[in-house]
Amino acid sequence: MIKPPKFWRSKNIIALALYPFSVLYSWISKSRYILQKPYRCNCKVICIGNITLGGSGKTPLAIAIGELLITQKFKIAYACKNYGGSIAVPTQVSKTHTASQVIDEAVLLSKTAPTFVAQDRKKAVNSACKAAKIVISDDGFQNNSFYKDLSILALPADKNLENNFIFPAGPLRESLNDGLNKADLTFMMNETKNSHKKTRAIVEKYFSEEKIFKAISKYKLCGPQRKKYIAFCGIAHPSNFFITLDNLEIELVDKLSYPDHYLYTKKDLSRLFTRAKESNAGLITTEKDLLRLSKDIQKKISYLELKLEILDKKRFLVKIKSLHN
Repeated sequence: MIKPPKFWRSKNIIALALYPFSVLYSWISKSRYILQKPYRCNCKVICIGNITLGGSGKTPLAIAIGELLITQKFKIAYACKNYGGSIAVPTQVSKTHTASQVIDEAVLLSKTAPTFVAQDRKKAVNSACKAAKIVISDDGFQNNSFYKDLSILALPADKNLENNFIFPAGPLRESLNDGLNKADLTFMMNETKNSHKKTRAIVEKYFSEEKIFKAISKYKLCGPQRKKYIAFCGIAHPSNFFITLDNLEIELVDKLSYPDHYLYTKKDLSRLFTRAKESNAGLITTEKDLLRLSKDIQKKISYLELKLEILDKKRFLVKIKSLHN
């Protein structure tokens, strides 16, 4: 994915000019969804998705849900479509896989439970089903090729929806209304008094409060400790990372952003280390970005470890246990 363009931030002339293409994109996506025949696996499938092109927090949510289910003795596995990875056939992620072979989300998930990737998401889900009773699909909300026993929609703050236009005029994969029609329940990610005001007003038209959950982020600074840092990342919404660092009162001398899932070159890293040395600062990035770096480079860079806390675990587990009834 490229860097989010600035015109996505508002309903401006460029976004409006691209709007007809958004209508076409939406029509193609809906037609594809309708024409797909869902395959039912021999296990329960939980799908965690979003309506934006990244940046909703679905992977941390998938990890949090997986960890919660493991504490309840459920045998789980994860499934991912291997976007950008060279591995096409269904494969279980291992420690030997590189960033060019396997998408970074899958590497993160594999730290919690067995994780399977493939270019065909349905095949990844089917392979994961052979290893577990419950499979959590990270993404796949707009994919109807496999049956979902529970569809969860992760909703970020209103500002992450930017101009609320569908791609390419905006950052949405589909409208919020269409997404809610597919969902069984929603998670409001890091909701504060005003962060999800517009989104919640729409969500409450679709769901009762018992189907609306919350999750909050908790961060830990890991790696070399320095007084000040140069921050860099290649994620869907780099500003979220930089704001988090500011909120944690981590002093920054510079902020650099790259395209989502960016594979850093030796030249990129050389420039970063040179700038850090000139500024007498350390380098800090996200945990996902760190996974795209070699082991020797990882030791030299600080990162923020992100953990999500589900606020109403007991109520959520009732929903999960109902899958087996």
